[in-house]
Amino acid sequence: MKKIILVLAVCLMGFTATFAQSKAIGIRGGYGFEITYQQPIGDANRLEADLGLGAFNGLNLAAIYQWVWSLESIGLPEGFKWYAGPGADLYLGLSSNSSFPGLSAGIGGQIGIEYSFTDIPIQLSVDYRPMWMFGNFGYYNGYAGAIRYIF
Repeated sequence: MKKIILVLAVCLMGFTATFAQSKAIGIRGGYGFEITYQQPIGDANRLEADLGLGAFNGLNLAAIYQWVWSLESIGLPEGFKWYAGPGADLYLGLSSNSSFPGLSAGIGGQIGIEYSFTDIPIQLSVDYRPMWMFGNFGYYNGYAGAIRYIF
C-alpha cells in the first residue's frame, strides 16, 4: 500500500511539474539589480514585472507585455527564444541625493533573447530596454542579463 501511494505521489508531482514550467522568478542586473517575475498569458505571451533598487539611487517598477517566439526554426537548439513588447515604468528617487529625485513614470519596450535549459529549471536571458520617462527623469536605456528559476 505504501508503495502504491508513493508511486501515485511521484506521478502526481511529475504531472504537476509538466504544467508548472511556465512561471519564472529571479534576478535581473543592468544599471541596478531587480527582482524579476514572468507570468504566462496564453501560449506565446507573458507579462514580466521587475522591481529594482539601486538604479540611479532609486526604486524602480517595470511591467512589460511580451510576445515570445521560438528560435528553433533558424536552427538553434530547443530552449532558445526571443521576445519583444511594450511596457511601462515607475521610478521613485529615494532621497534628495538621488540622481533623479521624485516620482517619474514612463513608457518604452523591451527586446531580448533567452535560453531555458531542458534538464534543469533555469532560464538565462539578455535584453535591451529603452524607456522614455515623464517628470524629472528623461530617457534611459540599457542592456541587462537575468537568471530565473522556472516553476
